[in-house]
Amino acid sequence: SHYAYRVEGWIGEEGFVLGIVAVLSLPLLLLGSVLSLYLLPLHLFSQVVRGATSPFVDEYMNRHVDSSVRASAMSVKSTAHNFANFLGLLLVSSLVNSTGLLLLGSFAITLGLGMYLLYKKL
Repeated sequence: SHYAYRVEGWIGEEGFVLGIVAVLSLPLLLLGSVLSLYLLPLHLFSQVVRGATSPFVDEYMNRHVDSSVRASAMSVKSTAHNFANFLGLLLVSSLVNSTGLLLLGSFAITLGLGMYLLYKKL
């Protein structure tokens, strides 16, 4: 996460948020389109990024959400995260093929861009 703050300083907060959405979504779309072992390191990289995003999301919430509703916002974030993981695992386990990965990638990018647009309104 030390280097992630450098990246954020270089591309800005908005670019960093959109970059996270892209890094988490595009490998799933690529794996769904082209089944290849050569894409596995890209998926592994996206999972490392996924694990490192939590401190940044929490810090952004502390920076941008009013303290009077921050606890509720953190609770909603946690619930949405767990629900998205549940839906993703359910989707992949029921459609373990390229269609499942394409749907999961599409869901991830749609959810990520939706959250970004909501963030822009705050």
